[in-house]
Amino acid sequence: MNEFDPLVLVKQYLLDKKIDERTYELIIDKMSAVEDGTKRIERKTLIDYPNYFIEPNLLVATSDIEYQQYSILYARTIPFCTTENRIKIVIQLSAPLVMYGLKGTLHAVLLNFYTI
Repeated sequence: MNEFDPLVLVKQYLLDKKIDERTYELIIDKMSAVEDGTKRIERKTLIDYPNYFIEPNLLVATSDIEYQQYSILYARTIPFCTTENRIKIVIQLSAPLVMYGLKGTLHAVLLNFYTI
C-alpha cells in the first residue's frame, strides 16, 4: 500500500500553474489503471507494492559513452537509505507514461519495476 499520495507533485504543479487542467485530468483519469496494476501484483504475489509517485516531468538522459544519444526515462526505481539504515525503493512513473500508456503497458511497467 502506498504510504503517501502518489499525485502530490502533480497537484503541486497544478497549483503552481506548471501544468494545465486538461493534463491534470488525464493523469487523474488514468490513475485507476495504475492502482489496478499495483493491486493485481499485490494479489498475485501477496507482497506489498513499493511506494510510487507520478513525476510531472519527462526525464531525458544522455551518456558520455554514446555520443549524441538520448534516452527518455518513462519510469525508474529510486533506492534510498532511511534513518534506520534500511534500503527502501520508490518507483517513479512519468506523467506522459500514465497519461498515454495503455492499461497493459502500465501493468507491464509496474510489474517490471516490481521484480527489480
